[in-house]
Amino acid sequence: GKHPKRMLQTEKDWLDVLELGRLLSGHIIRLMPEVIVVELPGGSQNARSAKTSGLAIGALAGAVGDIPTVWCTPQALKKAVTGKRAASKAQVAEGLRLGMGWGSDAKTKAHREAVTDAVAAVYTMWNHILVQHVRRAAGNYDADT
Repeated sequence: GKHPKRMLQTEKDWLDVLELGRLLSGHIIRLMPEVIVVELPGGSQNARSAKTSGLAIGALAGAVGDIPTVWCTPQALKKAVTGKRAASKAQVAEGLRLGMGWGSDAKTKAHREAVTDAVAAVYTMWNHILVQHVRRAAGNYDADT
């Protein structure tokens, strides 16, 4: 018989999550990372975007296993790289160029922005870990920060 449209979309979402999980697992097995950094989605999201984000996070959770995972908000990434929570993508790219000598040679704007976001996430993760070590050494560590 005929499936309701919602059921067809749910089946498609399920298959997409399975495929994403397989892809992520393959990369994780191949790369053997010691830590995984994830930028949480920011901005206003409609119901479909929020659902898709939740499905992607679920696929990631299944693929990650016991590997430590650091979650960063877009605002935390911007602040870590530029010192401003409301920095533009161009300011983040410039901050990475000045602070790390890094620049993307990606050909398309979308690819450049994706690579910049990834590098900013790693930069933020290392900054976060260094801050934790300094706080621990100073006896001023709060597990919630």
